[in-house]
Amino acid sequence: MGAAGSLCHTLHGAHRGRLDMFCKHLLAVVLLCCFGAGCGGGRLVRNEMRANAMGTEFRVVLFARDEARARAVMTEALGRIRELDGVLSDYDPTSELRRLTGPQSEAGAVRVSSDLMAMLLVARAVHAQTDGAFDLTVGPLVRLWRRAFRQGELPAPDSIDRALEQVGMDLLVLLPEDSQVWPTRAGMGLDPGGIGKGFALDRALAVITEAGIDSALVEGGGDLVVSGPPPGQEGWRIALDWGPDASPDRHLVLAHGAVATSGDLYQALRLEGQAYSHILDPRTGWALLGGRRASVVAPTGAQADALASALCVAGPAGIDQFIEGLQGVEAMLLEMDPSNAETVSCGSEGWVTMMGARRHDRHR
Repeated sequence: MGAAGSLCHTLHGAHRGRLDMFCKHLLAVVLLCCFGAGCGGGRLVRNEMRANAMGTEFRVVLFARDEARARAVMTEALGRIRELDGVLSDYDPTSELRRLTGPQSEAGAVRVSSDLMAMLLVARAVHAQTDGAFDLTVGPLVRLWRRAFRQGELPAPDSIDRALEQVGMDLLVLLPEDSQVWPTRAGMGLDPGGIGKGFALDRALAVITEAGIDSALVEGGGDLVVSGPPPGQEGWRIALDWGPDASPDRHLVLAHGAVATSGDLYQALRLEGQAYSHILDPRTGWALLGGRRASVVAPTGAQADALASALCVAGPAGIDQFIEGLQGVEAMLLEMDPSNAETVSCGSEGWVTMMGARRHDRHR
């Protein structure tokens, strides 16, 4: 994995679809077989439970011998996700994330929970890996562009410049040894949309693993994490929707890893004669032109989630710049050319191998 050089080709006749603003999207379909269902005598039996949290539905699937114990573990795992919703929500004014950048934070460092600190440390690492294409502090820009889309007019350039003064991971000082965080600029805002669900999936899977269950999947909002494979299988079979030329039998076989999908390939808003994506570049403050969609396989859900968001910002160059060479990380990106509705598909070398795809030369 990680050989240099992404592989790209052009697709035709792109699908149309409606995707919600600034959100992760359901682009993965998990193909699960039921092994030993209804059987007793100590055989591993498939169990499933669903619950709503973080504005989407989460699902837990695991294999266990005792149904009552399995239900108890799944209930605890989903409860862990709901607990993190109260920590990481950027909509709930009482959440720990929102309070971190509230008026009281201007006095200095704020003590935070171990959960919030752990997520912030991952966000800082991915920010550095992607040269700022992923930035948790993009909140002021998100607020500005949401207002612009509602009003149907572009933000003023000076408004973007002012918002950019409050954006940057270097403005958020992390003091993990003291469990403290210092937002050094008034008006900062954190947007966990590109990492929060993946982080919650990791924590839920940890609950299941710590309970001694070795084969489990946790899914939410199109992202998923898995531990060991189902009985008798090499891994969990995961099919991805990659447009009109995708082979129906092409799928990932994944164990002990995560996959996340981000982007808005087909939806854009026309403002002043130009189509603007709902994806923002935190480095420039401007919405992207044209649509993109990225899927990333990584060791953890938080890493996959954040890297998929960063790849949507960076485009095909991001595969060479910060995907190739990362241990256990592979990616695929779709990018639409608004001038002719053609879609360019670019994948890392390892992604092409995993999906059993044909090798393509790079062209537009």
